[in-house]
Amino acid sequence: MKSLRLAWRLIFFLCYTTYIVTEIRLKKALLNIDLRSAMRVRRRWARTLLHGVGVRIAETGTPPDFPCIIVSNHRSYLDPILLLR
Repeated sequence: MKSLRLAWRLIFFLCYTTYIVTEIRLKKALLNIDLRSAMRVRRRWARTLLHGVGVRIAETGTPPDFPCIIVSNHRSYLDPILLLR
């Protein structure tokens, strides 16, 4: 069962990432999208991808009102994607 779940997550990751990359390239070529639109697509990709592979997120505390740096301890390959959401 674990290998089936792993295969599903890998296939989902590859297919959805290919779809989003194609979408961004087409929009860039045809519509000349700006950075804000590309960031919205990237954020949608990150949220959908994390949900699709079964990642649960627990947030504690509130972010400060002043500029800060968010640091991840890179315990998994999904940490950089998590920061994009």
